Amino acid sequence: MTLLRRWLKAVRAPFFTATIVPVCLGAAIAGRYGNFSVSLFLWTLAGVVFLHAGTNMMNDYYDHLSANDEVNEHFNPFSGGSRVIQEKLLKPEEVFWGACAFFILGSICGIYLNGKVPGNVILYLGLFGLLSGVFYTAKPFQVGYRGWG
Repeated sequence: MTLLRRWLKAVRAPFFTATIVPVCLGAAIAGRYGNFSVSLFLWTLAGVVFLHAGTNMMNDYYDHLSANDEVNEHFNPFSGGSRVIQEKLLKPEEVFWGACAFFILGSICGIYLNGKVPGNVILYLGLFGLLSGVFYTAKPFQVGYRGWG
């Protein structure tokens, strides 16, 4: 498997539709009311995809540490993660640092957008989203295991 295919598997790219569709809907609504900006749309789209990728990879990393993915014998696309660690396609450290890189890229997009839009709503929502992505399966919160996932 090529390096690109391993990373696409690790980020679980097919699930990005869950992020892309709401952003496109928001863009359509903004366009309807005359507030659409191609630049802001592209920065938003990139940012949320980066944060989604980081969340998926951080989820795989922490599910590996807790052995939740290792003991899952009935994994499927919706349960058991990407399996890149279990299949030894990427090392756990690579998955962790990849997640961090995607979170940094998403944060850069968010900081840029926050500077372009009045107020700090994007900053606060972005910080909440980033922390939710990290602590989805990371201790001490593990929100994905508490019925909030």
